[in-house]
Amino acid sequence: MQLPVRVQALAWHPDGRTLAVGGTDSAKAGTGAGGAVLFFDASRAAVMPLTLPHGDTVSAVGFHPNGKTLATGCRDGLVRFWNMPEAKLMPKLLRHADPLTGLRFSATGDMLATSAGHHEPGVRAGTGTVRVWDTETATLLVAPHFDPAPGQSQKMHAVAFGAGDRKLAAVSEHGKAHLWELPPPNRPRLDLTFDAWADLFPSPGGHTLALRLMPPLARGFNNEPTTVALLDPADGTVRAILPHPVVVRVVFSRDGRRLFTFTHAGAREPRVRLWHDAPPAGCDGAHGAGASGSAGSTRRRAGRGDGRRHGRPCVAR
Repeated sequence: MQLPVRVQALAWHPDGRTLAVGGTDSAKAGTGAGGAVLFFDASRAAVMPLTLPHGDTVSAVGFHPNGKTLATGCRDGLVRFWNMPEAKLMPKLLRHADPLTGLRFSATGDMLATSAGHHEPGVRAGTGTVRVWDTETATLLVAPHFDPAPGQSQKMHAVAFGAGDRKLAAVSEHGKAHLWELPPPNRPRLDLTFDAWADLFPSPGGHTLALRLMPPLARGFNNEPTTVALLDPADGTVRAILPHPVVVRVVFSRDGRRLFTFTHAGAREPRVRLWHDAPPAGCDGAHGAGASGSAGSTRRRAGRGDGRRHGRPCVAR
């Protein structure tokens, strides 16, 4: 079948019967102007009597998950929205500095991801961007960062959501794929630097992070002093500092409210410690549990001047 557009983009309606086809108006091909979106009825294998004219080539199209909105992206860098099936142009616009190359609605329809780029002819150079927008307000939510590849065009070719709209992927001109976590910020929320080796142990549910720190040059076969720092993953606040005379392993209880630290086999001080927030009656020392093994534990409620709290465990030998 010969279509009246030179096809650049396709998108199925959620009903699975209608296909939106975007591209260059064949009658204006070669003039540098004139794009269109037409609709193909798959059940009848026929072009529908509806066309959405554009001033430039339509390079990206996509339906909202509810099927009531169509987004179209053009080489003029603009994304337009249309009420469907009335095909009425909506007043909101999204704008890129470069020609649009791709767009994709999130599974819920509240976000729209767009990709754009420009390739300098004859040379390995060009620009590219990826954006995530609020579809209701047409405001920018995220402008993901990516490291340019030296000597390569940065033009982005396609974009997609994944993992329940929590991830965003894009691919560029030079064949590099990028993956970001959503929602923003897409750069690290927290950077911590230690003069020590560090292992990370998240609690069930991720409400607390335990960092096990030990000197980087220690070679004492698990007999080096070790510190366990408990962090709030939301802002990096240090909730407690748990010092140990030797290397320990770290395990959270299933509810995440208790923490076990225990020495490696062969340590000079074999010991298991249990730490938790509420101090049990009669347990405020480092060896309060005795040999019975009914280990209780606490950290002191009063913090130090640096804002950190130091736990004091009861110990089960």
